[in-house]
Amino acid sequence: MAVGGRKGQVYPSNSRIHRKLPAPFDEGGTITIATPITILVPIAGDNYTRIYFKASKAGTLKFEFVRPFPESSVYDTKAVPDVTTVADTEKVVDVPVEGESQLKITFTPDATGTITYADICHNWGI
Repeated sequence: MAVGGRKGQVYPSNSRIHRKLPAPFDEGGTITIATPITILVPIAGDNYTRIYFKASKAGTLKFEFVRPFPESSVYDTKAVPDVTTVADTEKVVDVPVEGESQLKITFTPDATGTITYADICHNWGI
């Protein structure tokens, strides 16, 4: 715990939630050549979001910020540049967040295979 701006105020520093992404990014989930899989992840309140990703086949990860509800379109400005993955190799991607509420993650595999894992860490560090 760290002491805040007010005398004696205590708040958690570097609070985190680390979780597994659900289907279609679930462990053992099937991926099909050139067929994108997509998930929307709530990120409101994050300072940054870290993604740990590994699949049996190479491909491309794309990260986009989504406009506030009820809109579902994405901004022209990407969260981070597209990320190329290598088969059976962990890829860690840090996404800086500046108040956006949702992150759209898309993976397009180069071949048919499976997801080894896809985890996300939300960081609310001060």
